[in-house]
Amino acid sequence: MPIDLADYAKPIRDQLRKGEFAAVYVVTSEVGIHRTEMSRVGYALDLVATIVRLQASAPLKLAVHAALWVPNRAIATNISKAVQCDMMPIKRAGGWYEAPGATMERAVDLAAFRIHPGATMLWHDDLLRRWRDQAA
Repeated sequence: MPIDLADYAKPIRDQLRKGEFAAVYVVTSEVGIHRTEMSRVGYALDLVATIVRLQASAPLKLAVHAALWVPNRAIATNISKAVQCDMMPIKRAGGWYEAPGATMERAVDLAAFRIHPGATMLWHDDLLRRWRDQAA
């Protein structure tokens, strides 16, 4: 199920920005004659603004498949670049990869563990759960 960007209301976005957290994201889109799912991996300091910017240049609707929140931009950059290198055999034009979102999400998870095993990282659902627990 795609991530609803409405989950990132102003208070949570402000806290993430204040803490200098960054997200490694997986975005998906169906393209082509055979409707093959294509994925894109990158990093963002502001996930909502980044996806809005990507959507503006995309011919089809994009869905955020996954977001892994990490302590800073450097870690997010390292993870996203590692996944992009790992997935080079299936790279297509425009920074897209011919793979379903779940495959790219697993690649992000493996790269995060391999490169930064001691860093505290939270997937979207865990982040929201902790945010709601603190607010309660």
